[in-house]
Amino acid sequence: MDIFMDAFHGRKISLLQLLQSEKRFFTILELSDVLSVTPITVDKAVDSLIEDFQELSMPCTIIKNDEKIKKVKVNIGNTFSIEELKWCYMTNNFLFQALDDMFHRQFGDVKTYAEKNFTSLTMAYKKFSSMETVLKSFDLKFNFSADFELEGTETQIRYFYFNLYWSVYDGHYWPFQIEKERLTSVVDEIEILQGRQLPLARREFYYFFIGVSITRLIQGNYIYDIPIDVDSFVQYDFEAVRPFYDLLHYVLDESVDTEIFLNELSFLGLISYAFE
Repeated sequence: MDIFMDAFHGRKISLLQLLQSEKRFFTILELSDVLSVTPITVDKAVDSLIEDFQELSMPCTIIKNDEKIKKVKVNIGNTFSIEELKWCYMTNNFLFQALDDMFHRQFGDVKTYAEKNFTSLTMAYKKFSSMETVLKSFDLKFNFSADFELEGTETQIRYFYFNLYWSVYDGHYWPFQIEKERLTSVVDEIEILQGRQLPLARREFYYFFIGVSITRLIQGNYIYDIPIDVDSFVQYDFEAVRPFYDLLHYVLDESVDTEIFLNELSFLGLISYAFE
């Protein structure tokens, strides 16, 4: 989701990619021409990258020659990852942090959140409004009531948050409440149901979707909005969904209605094939 990469950080990523393309000094004028921005803008981006590398302790340094013709060159360490830098930029984005806080039920209200982030209330609402098109593509919208949250069906909310976390973390960081190891038997069973060994990236894909679903379940958000033939699904082969059954018993309170339990059981079975 590019919406979590603002223009300045995006420009720094483009600048770094250009500097990485050749092991030589680039003039500021050359960089400004390629990036279609002013030399002053490039200079500011270079200085900002230098600060970022120092602050984040990244194995990357920029050599800046401040002679009459300004030149810069980048030295990249073996362990440096531009994807990690993107991850740092996106996770510090106002909107991403707000949505992450909402997902983990730590948001509070817009006024308090704006003050905490040194942003005016007007600017905060403007930032949230910039998400409207993205949310609409998931059939969701912000509910600006006292309980500021996403409004829409539970399946769409889970799908949105899966896309959010997958696009930002790409499987390299686990942002969910439940221990990842608890989901291994379920992902293993998905491989059995599909009759093939899943590539590592695809296994992570399923870990993330199940991680979103289980977090929402623990918070008391249940599936009501899709018609599933529960009886046919469960009676078809109960042993095939045993890991799903055991996982739900682990995370759900015993007082949860049987229909809700079976709906969630069927939903886990459904997503086992939904992305293939």
